[in-house]
Amino acid sequence: MYRYNYIILGSGWDLYRHAYSDIIGLSNVKYYKRPVENHVLNLIHRIHTNQLINTIVSIPGKKWWNYLYYNTKFDEPRPLCFIIFYDWYLMNNGVISHIRAKYPHSKIVVVFSDLVDAKVMRYTNAPVDMEYIKKESDFVVSFDFKDAEKYGIVYHNVPYSVHEPKFENKSDKNVDVYFIGQAKDRLEKIMDVFYCLKRHGLSLNFILSNVPEDKRIVSNEITYLDGIKLSYDENLQNVKNAGCILEILQKGGTGYTVRTLEAVAYGRKLLTDNSYIMQAPFYSQSCVSFFRNPNDIDVGFLSGIVPGETVDYHYKEKLSPKEFLNFIESNIS
Repeated sequence: MYRYNYIILGSGWDLYRHAYSDIIGLSNVKYYKRPVENHVLNLIHRIHTNQLINTIVSIPGKKWWNYLYYNTKFDEPRPLCFIIFYDWYLMNNGVISHIRAKYPHSKIVVVFSDLVDAKVMRYTNAPVDMEYIKKESDFVVSFDFKDAEKYGIVYHNVPYSVHEPKFENKSDKNVDVYFIGQAKDRLEKIMDVFYCLKRHGLSLNFILSNVPEDKRIVSNEITYLDGIKLSYDENLQNVKNAGCILEILQKGGTGYTVRTLEAVAYGRKLLTDNSYIMQAPFYSQSCVSFFRNPNDIDVGFLSGIVPGETVDYHYKEKLSPKEFLNFIESNIS
């Protein structure tokens, strides 16, 4: 039994709705995927808080939206705990101070699922004021080891619910290795790994976004999204069709990404350049292989990849957001 009623200021991205689905719908949990649920008000809100418009001319009154957010009634009276995704803070609408004023006895937990230094405040492009967040919240969670150490905040892996994909157009095309991600600052390494895996005769499915035209190669094993959205269920179908998931971190990253969670949750081998993986409670040499550079990739591990084969990390149940709520309750009084 939980001690708190939880209001999660979350994300509309289907990845996070999937990740938190184990607790969405519980009587003591309300998950907000966007600031305003009403379609008409949501449209007005998006225009009013549009970053491009407000960069040209700052529209006053954005903080008034706080009075329409998260007006929630629960069946049982319990103390409130707000779990705030960092994007709500980055909107620069004073959401944390508003909650403190309106619900002075509530608990506030702010979670960062991306590198702190990679984020800036909307409209002003100012860096994240971590000291302010730490002062105004009960504690701050990062899903990156180094960020947790650097900023003196709490580490916890991204919560993840395990459910079968609902994608209807299932493909029978199985591959050895699957990778999906934005190019960011790692395109050269992604392509070096691609060529390495090809040299070893593996079948691949790489899906890349934000790749400049002059950096692309023609291959039937690479798909460039070009603004086309891939649903998270489609992604999960690709995970299920692969024998191994490839993870390549953006520079400076140390936390377990969604790729790692998918490998654990759906029983796929993991090939990763995250050195922290060997400290993971689910680490197993038979399931996970670490490499620093493409030339370091373990050929023996590659030869053991079987498309569609399931391996067991004996850990997927511990990824659940229910465990994340337990973690929060053990860290707040």
